[in-house]
Amino acid sequence: MDAENSTKTIVESWFIPIDILAIILNVITTILAIIALTLIICDKSCRTASMILVGNSCVATLMFAVEILCMNVFTLQNDLNQIRYEYPLCVVLGYLSYTTCAMENYSFLLQAVYRYLLIVYPTRTFWHSWQMQILYICISSIMVGIFPMLFLFTGQLTYDVDNQMCQMYLRFSFPVVYMAVCLYMIPVSTTMSIYFILTRYVKRMNANTTPTNALSRAQRDLKMLRRIIILIAILIAICFPYQLVLFLSFFNHAPKQGFRIGFLFGDIGMVVVFTIQQNIISQANREQDQRQAKILRQQNIYDAYINDISALILSPSFNESNRHQLNYIGFKTVDIIKHLSKAQKRDIIFFLYNHKLLSRNKPASQRVDLIGADLTDVEFVRSPSLNCDLRNISLQYILASNIVFDRCDISFALFQGAWMVGAKFIKSIMHGANFGKANLTDVVFDGSNINLIDFSHTILVNSKFLELKPHGTDFTNTDLLNSDLTDKDLSNMKYRFYNTRLPNGTFSAVDSTQLIADGGAENTCTRDSHREWMKFERYSNLDLYTANYRNWSTPKPVNGKCYFGKNSLGVMYQYFSKTHYSLLINNEHAYFNVSAYMGCTIPNRENDRALVDVRCFDQFYNGPVCGGIESNRNLSGFHFYSTSASILKGTVHLRIWIEVNIKSPSKPTDALIQNCFIDDIKLFIFRKDKR
Repeated sequence: MDAENSTKTIVESWFIPIDILAIILNVITTILAIIALTLIICDKSCRTASMILVGNSCVATLMFAVEILCMNVFTLQNDLNQIRYEYPLCVVLGYLSYTTCAMENYSFLLQAVYRYLLIVYPTRTFWHSWQMQILYICISSIMVGIFPMLFLFTGQLTYDVDNQMCQMYLRFSFPVVYMAVCLYMIPVSTTMSIYFILTRYVKRMNANTTPTNALSRAQRDLKMLRRIIILIAILIAICFPYQLVLFLSFFNHAPKQGFRIGFLFGDIGMVVVFTIQQNIISQANREQDQRQAKILRQQNIYDAYINDISALILSPSFNESNRHQLNYIGFKTVDIIKHLSKAQKRDIIFFLYNHKLLSRNKPASQRVDLIGADLTDVEFVRSPSLNCDLRNISLQYILASNIVFDRCDISFALFQGAWMVGAKFIKSIMHGANFGKANLTDVVFDGSNINLIDFSHTILVNSKFLELKPHGTDFTNTDLLNSDLTDKDLSNMKYRFYNTRLPNGTFSAVDSTQLIADGGAENTCTRDSHREWMKFERYSNLDLYTANYRNWSTPKPVNGKCYFGKNSLGVMYQYFSKTHYSLLINNEHAYFNVSAYMGCTIPNRENDRALVDVRCFDQFYNGPVCGGIESNRNLSGFHFYSTSASILKGTVHLRIWIEVNIKSPSKPTDALIQNCFIDDIKLFIFRKDKR
């Protein structure tokens, strides 16, 4: 130490503990950086473009930590000796402090730029290569080395006696603003801007017809960038005291020893951030190992499946009419396909289709059923190496959210009952395809040929029909709520609309067809058999009456020649499956009207009656009576009765029940034989808006 250039100074009691703590923190950061760099260099799985950029951040942090460590050692030495002394390397270390700090900030920016190129320009593979990343690192290193030279050669770096270090004289001046802009504002604000731009870009990708694998990659890259933003945010928050001192210096109100505290918080920030970054590296390595293990496991499962099914198909004993063999293929496919990658799932479908095991042209007994097969996110995309011809393919009741068909031919394909939420059909041929009972919520049809499609009983909520509109389509009981089809689109197309919920939430015309088969007993009378009506095992059937049946003075039929009657207890019933009214029913807009002509021969007998009631059943055939009609005991002969009632939400089946119950038998002294009778029974469903 040169005694002539040093003078005694007053050292506060907290200087030395602060110096020691700063040295410890920088030593920890240096050790962590060396460990991280060693792992990146030694681990072959880390030799990727993204890990090169992470390694660059580690190098920048290491250099910054070593440089600050040297400054802290000299500061501690001066404080211990209670002297003011501008050591020979003071100016050089001051220059390096700005250079290495800028290098660290720009290393985060390089990672953000890399993620931007991956998401926005995924096909420009040269821009993503490790060679280009090294070039970017070299350019940024030259830049951060050049711009602080303005301070070095213009005498801006001076010895700060109070803080025992060389730095710029901080005041509101061009060099200070230049330093703040180049060192902090440009890299940090640009990194933040890239993150917000990419966030909006990925949201647009999700809204548009972007292939699922491209979207998932973009979301994964955005997640990595979000981690960098979190690191920067933590660093800014911890280094707030330094920023506050810097701001106060513009107005000459900064504490004399404020930068000692500011640099201490900066050291703490480096330790915290690098610890988090170390965890990110470790997590990335673990994820890489898990991905490799998963890929290997998937390949083994895929190879074993192909070998097994190929051996079965090519064996002389294979018979496409053998249901046992087809079931084995179907069960095995459904079991293993959920463990495979999206590309392998696609290849298995092509494998089965090319062996004509999924052809709709064949009888159902000669097709493989893939009910419940997981085809989520699978993409069928035509390319020079892949002819996406899947005409007449049968994929009923598959689970295929976000499935994509891009420029494929799926004419007359059968997707009945499939769960295809978020599916995308891009410029595909779909003539004659059947989506009956499928869930196509949020589906996108982008330029696809959608003529003569069966959308009956299909959920098309929030659906988009871009460019081409459906034509000659069956929309019976289809839910089009919030679809982009306009009134003009609906009026121009040839379609079948019954019981359909329209895009604006209203309902189309309701199919009010009379539902009861042989409600006047005419068919039963002609054939002398109850084909339409079922018998309840505990009770007798109703009989078929004509005018003056058995000389009992029975009335003439209301229509035709026959009607139902009994002089004791008789019951019959019919079931109706009302799935094509399910939208009306589940939105509580469905009502029924039941009517009939009924009566008894002898009036005023309280225990004798004819009745018709309707019961609302769920899928398990459980449910209450929804409404019904009963003959008036005070009247004789046929009289018309009618009633309407709502169909309960969740109803799947309706049961019409007709009954004659004579509890007061005729006596030998009676002039007439007591009978009750029913004719011309009708039931239809109609819509009624809720109040």
